[in-house]
Amino acid sequence: MALRSIGWLGLALSVTTTFPNLDAQGMPRWGVGAAAGPAFPAGEFSASDNPGVSGLAFFSYRLDAAFSLGLDVGATWTPHKRSGHSELYDMLAGVVWRPTSSRSATQPFLLGSLGGVAVDIDNPEKARPALCVGLGMTFGRGNGRVFVLGRFVRIVGLSAPLAYFPLTIGYSARAP
Repeated sequence: MALRSIGWLGLALSVTTTFPNLDAQGMPRWGVGAAAGPAFPAGEFSASDNPGVSGLAFFSYRLDAAFSLGLDVGATWTPHKRSGHSELYDMLAGVVWRPTSSRSATQPFLLGSLGGVAVDIDNPEKARPALCVGLGMTFGRGNGRVFVLGRFVRIVGLSAPLAYFPLTIGYSARAP
């Protein structure tokens, strides 16, 4: 699992350096990035699992200076407290909002997403709907930026909703 995630993150990072610059009116429209960091189970999930690791790759399209549409593809691995581990694979589509008045090298942003999480990877047809909200900060100017993103992911459609907090640090190329 960890090697597979590292491979996907490496692929996403390599794409960020070769992705063609698609500028429209001087502002990049397309973006790509990757991030990794710890993940913390919440609620009943924290009773059975310990903190683990999370990774994601994202693709975005900037609508204007304040809004972007995006697709996040991620994986989270958390070890059980007794034996074994949980693997969660998500695909979330969402909207990113950032204040337009900020000209600083650090810019906050908010994220809201909907999608699905495969809780049982051996049976991906059992993917469950998921909701995600996040808060982040980008650092840097220009097309390449480092970012920190904290998300709350809640999986619904199970007998008891499952939730976790991934906290990731990453790099985005083109539109964040």
